[in-house]
Amino acid sequence: MLGQPYDALRAGNVPDDKARAAAEEVANDEGELAKLRLEMGERFRETGERIGRVESDLRLLKGMTGFLIAVVLGVFALQWQILLRLPS
Repeated sequence: MLGQPYDALRAGNVPDDKARAAAEEVANDEGELAKLRLEMGERFRETGERIGRVESDLRLLKGMTGFLIAVVLGVFALQWQILLRLPS
């Protein structure tokens, strides 16, 4: 029927109509909790996917930054060599 909450309330001498209403309320709340669990699971999955995309983009940006730093250091080295060869 309505399960353990109903039986427990009836064992506590709660009138049948009140016990039934309370047990139905508990059942409705459990249904809502199940929906919330599913919704939160979906949101956690979506969040994990977004974090994965951000990490992937960050990896690309780190590589691009490293490349640019290497190019800038190379340009500085070339400029230094040119400055050393200029007549005083």
